[in-house]
Amino acid sequence: MDIQKQLKTALSSYDSYNQTQHIKHKIICQDKQAIQQTLYFIREILCNDYPSTIKILSLRLNKELVETFNDEYIQGVQTLILPELEIIAQYKSNLADDDRGKTYFLNNQDINQSNKELQDAGNQYFRGSLECIWVWNKWFPLSKNGKRLSNFKVTFERLHNKGVKFPTIQYFDVETVTKYLPQTYTPMPLLKQLRELLQRNLDSKHLCKYLYLHPPKEYTKFSTYAELLQDYAIKRRKNKNRIKRKIPTIIVHPVDRPSQIVSQQQIEYSQSMAIEKQQLQEINFCLQQKNTELSKQVVQLQNQTVILKKEIELKQQIIDGYQTELLRLNEKFRKIEEQFNHMNNVNVYALHQMQNNMMTYEIEQEISSLKVSNYKYSREFSLIKTQFEESQIQLDIARREKQQLMFENNQMVQQIGFLEKKNPHLLQQKLELEAKLQNQELLQKNSLYQSKLLLQEQEVIKYCQQLQTIKEEFLKIDKLNTSHSASNISIHQQPRASNLITAGTISRQSKQLVPPYVEYNPLIFAIHPNSLSMKFRQSCLLSKSILYHDDHINVGVTTSVKTNILHLTMHISNKSNIQVTNFLIKYNVINKQDLQVIILPEQLQPQLSANESIQQKIQIQYNQLPYLIPEGVIYYKVAQIQQTIQFSIPCTINKFFNYLQLPEQLPQTYFYNSKPFPSSFQNQLSQLLPTFQLNHKNEGDLDAYINVEIDKKQFLILISCKKSIMQIRIAGDYHDKIAETIVSTYQGLLMKR
Repeated sequence: MDIQKQLKTALSSYDSYNQTQHIKHKIICQDKQAIQQTLYFIREILCNDYPSTIKILSLRLNKELVETFNDEYIQGVQTLILPELEIIAQYKSNLADDDRGKTYFLNNQDINQSNKELQDAGNQYFRGSLECIWVWNKWFPLSKNGKRLSNFKVTFERLHNKGVKFPTIQYFDVETVTKYLPQTYTPMPLLKQLRELLQRNLDSKHLCKYLYLHPPKEYTKFSTYAELLQDYAIKRRKNKNRIKRKIPTIIVHPVDRPSQIVSQQQIEYSQSMAIEKQQLQEINFCLQQKNTELSKQVVQLQNQTVILKKEIELKQQIIDGYQTELLRLNEKFRKIEEQFNHMNNVNVYALHQMQNNMMTYEIEQEISSLKVSNYKYSREFSLIKTQFEESQIQLDIARREKQQLMFENNQMVQQIGFLEKKNPHLLQQKLELEAKLQNQELLQKNSLYQSKLLLQEQEVIKYCQQLQTIKEEFLKIDKLNTSHSASNISIHQQPRASNLITAGTISRQSKQLVPPYVEYNPLIFAIHPNSLSMKFRQSCLLSKSILYHDDHINVGVTTSVKTNILHLTMHISNKSNIQVTNFLIKYNVINKQDLQVIILPEQLQPQLSANESIQQKIQIQYNQLPYLIPEGVIYYKVAQIQQTIQFSIPCTINKFFNYLQLPEQLPQTYFYNSKPFPSSFQNQLSQLLPTFQLNHKNEGDLDAYINVEIDKKQFLILISCKKSIMQIRIAGDYHDKIAETIVSTYQGLLMKR
């Protein structure tokens, strides 16, 4: 990842500031690219309009990186970051208050209690900038070569000349500041030259350029330490020889020499001593400068040593982990080899027996699947047979009606002929008109019955074709059963599936004109009495509703279906102004074989602040019908009082419906009927059944239709209401278990209790 992106994420908050350790390690290891990118990123934050937190953390990071004493980074700070810090230091320079940076981030706002955080941030940012300039001026007064003043010193002197007051140290450790102070003072010629130039009010760029091009003469006599030491040695040797020559003449002939010559020799001696003293001071300064550089290098080497030790320890731990893992794998491999050798010595008969058992299991599994398919085809055969018988009866009725109409037509013709013979002149016109009308009616009836006969004949042909295909399937299944029974492996013989199926099929005789009644099964809609409330019924019938609410807790539910999986979201909120503690939800799935329930997240936070809300998502998928509704309990404390809420999850079968469009022509007969039952929701059906199409016949008489799909079966459901009595009817595909579950569920939700 780019270093600037790492810095942006690390400096975004105080919690993520520890991620800057990686950047510090790179700068200690002299990574030039990391140094450049870090300097430019910090300068960009200090120059532009960023949040106060990022600015403060950038200043803190820059302070810690300078304390690594990396020469290249310190040089970059002087050229890139120090001018921005100088601009910050001149904020309200006419005031002497140490806390004058409170209004730095307020943007001309008044100081009040609401913006106290911005006041503290501005004061911290401003005070830290001033302290950095003051400390770095003390630590680095001279440039790297020691021949001119550093930019830190120049900036400090310029701010001091402008009257900027620096505060006492608060964000630096006093012992650390004194520890890294240089052991020599700044040369006075350089300071005198700087202070003289500050009187001219030169800007920063021209001032630094002038100091670089015009150093003081008395400070730049020598370009290297070797020249300085060589000059000192030559002068010292000359002074010693000159003193040796002159001192004996003074001792031997004191009377002959005048006093003026003695005083001149003393002056020359004192001058030579002053020169030697100055040279010694310069040598001492050079040695101290070299000593400070060596101390910085020692600090850098110590930092690198500590980091390398940590890396070595970490790598040693990784190596130890790999070694233990290798030992564990070797032991596991040894055990596997022993098991393999043991398995090679196993009796061949046992292996052969296991293979035979596997083959037997596969054949039995295939036979069971064939039995299931045989049962399915026999069921379809029985249904088609009943439909065929019913269509045959309707066809016979239509034929008898046709014969009766033909007989009536012949009688009418005979009567017309008799009347024509008896009264040909008087009734001719009347009989002609009546005959025309009757003939027209007979023609219409004949055409209608002929069309019905054609339709019935087409249905009979269709049913015959289906019967032929099912018979062919039965022949194939019988062949497969005979082939498997002839295999060498002995399997227990079982009775033919067709005999069992015929005994267990549901009889639908053609003479039965009234559809079967489906009894209400209370085990399907088995809800705890404490959970069976009006809100639970609304939650089962609507996709978005409130399941429970009181003075403290509000529980809402939203549901949706995707690929036969019910997605249910629980919205739990604290309505009161008191914090809710020890919050816990426990779910109880009674039969896990019938339902698959996934709860995300499994554990919620134990505290709910005032007006705080949380969510919990539940995914439900049923394996077989019917299934028991899962339950749940909510525990929480309010003002040290334990509260308990018991509820049932609204996951009835209607939640898994895929809604289809109603057919243009509604059916006249229904396969399943519930017994009429009393209800108190006759005036609320439009709110409780928004997905149904309502048909108001008259006052108190209402029909609600819906067309749904579930388990690849289509059902058209009719809920009829006459005053306070309801009845549920179902048409569509035959499936007794699904129909019984739908009827018991809607009757349990709408029944008066």
